[in-house]
Amino acid sequence: NANLDVRSKPPLREFDIMDPEGTSNFQSTVSMFDSFGETHACTVYFSKVDENGTNKWKWHATVPGNELAENPGLDAKGNQIAGVVATGEIEFDTDGNPVLPNQMSDGRRVFFDILNRKDAFDVQFANGSKSQSIQFNFGPAVDPLTSEISTLSSTSTATKSSTMYHSQDGHEAGYLKSLKIELDGSVQGVFTNGLQRRLGAVSLATFASTDNLQKIGRNSYISTNKSGEPRIGMPQTGSRGSLYSASIEESNVDLADQFVNMITTQRAFQANSKSITTMDSMMDEVIGLKR
Repeated sequence: NANLDVRSKPPLREFDIMDPEGTSNFQSTVSMFDSFGETHACTVYFSKVDENGTNKWKWHATVPGNELAENPGLDAKGNQIAGVVATGEIEFDTDGNPVLPNQMSDGRRVFFDILNRKDAFDVQFANGSKSQSIQFNFGPAVDPLTSEISTLSSTSTATKSSTMYHSQDGHEAGYLKSLKIELDGSVQGVFTNGLQRRLGAVSLATFASTDNLQKIGRNSYISTNKSGEPRIGMPQTGSRGSLYSASIEESNVDLADQFVNMITTQRAFQANSKSITTMDSMMDEVIGLKR
């Protein structure tokens, strides 16, 4: 999602891969990822088009030529020529919003073709990864899982050209970094490339009569005929509680009440000991009278 300055003048020449910066008005870079998880820096060049007063732009997506299976080679100075992997046009209306050429299955308008993918470009990288179909979407953004359309969109207004937001649905290679357990028992794996994946779950069991479980030591219990069979399920379902990872269960004893009971018991013991002492003294007096 970028803003392309409507005040920009069209370049004097058509876009030339040998001079991309001199034949464009603005450029922005986004990462591509192949099937191996290798990163490729993709630079998108935007060029204003002078066409009957319309606010139209052409764009060309390029990557370093030596990263493509079809390497365009070197220029006269021995520098690597970039390779164009995709190209297209963006037209904006009189409010500076993009004209949406495609639609989703429910009729909602979007910029890129979700249904037929006619605007997808096949890209073959040189590292032996499989050929990929890549689409560029300049807004509104669409979540590929929920098909929800966001409010983010490219614009063309009288402000300096800039990139406001960019993202990609690919990711670099990564390995498992840590685990975390959610309240619902799901075990989430956190990877070094920022992704999270659900790897499993911790289940909980309930019993018809927890008082009849048999204690086997080390704070462990087993089921008995009286306790009933375990009813296993996910946390936060039925009468099962939640899981709190990396936590220590605090004492469930009311310390104030226990202190009161201890003091009361101590005082009662002291009173009883006084009674014994008094009785002993009376017996001594009786024995003394006999003597």
